[in-house]
Amino acid sequence: MSENSSDRRKIEDLATLATFLDSRFPTPFGIRIGWDGIIGLIPGIGSVITTALSAIIVFQGIQLGASAFVVLRMILNIVIDDVIGAVPFFGWIGDFFWKSNEKNVRLLEAYLVSPVTTNRNSRLLIGGLVGVAFFAISALLLFAGLLTYMTVLYIYTLASGHLK
Repeated sequence: MSENSSDRRKIEDLATLATFLDSRFPTPFGIRIGWDGIIGLIPGIGSVITTALSAIIVFQGIQLGASAFVVLRMILNIVIDDVIGAVPFFGWIGDFFWKSNEKNVRLLEAYLVSPVTTNRNSRLLIGGLVGVAFFAISALLLFAGLLTYMTVLYIYTLASGHLK
């Protein structure tokens, strides 16, 4: 995909939105914070608002022709941001360090410059995460099955009087 002036303008607009959401204000600690973290402090509705604003970048990525794997990676960045933000107090601090909107704009820029490489890297990341999730779920199911077997065996042993 070649980058044209219209795409460049969209990316610049998205970068402005990302900065507004993630890095608008400097702090005395050298960390920049944005409206995403501040609005996210509003219980319940704050997270909904910031996710909706973050979704604008994802939808623009789709309009710019980003591949499904790149879009999935962008969504993953937002999900991670939301999960971090859901943890009381620590989530608020983490929200200022995980800047999903800026990550997503950089991802779109990389895609416009080098779609094959960016798509491959995104595919590897998503594939790796799916593999890890599959392994984790399989391990949990195996553990649950083993625990169930041991519980049934223990109850059977108690009921048959072999255990005193």
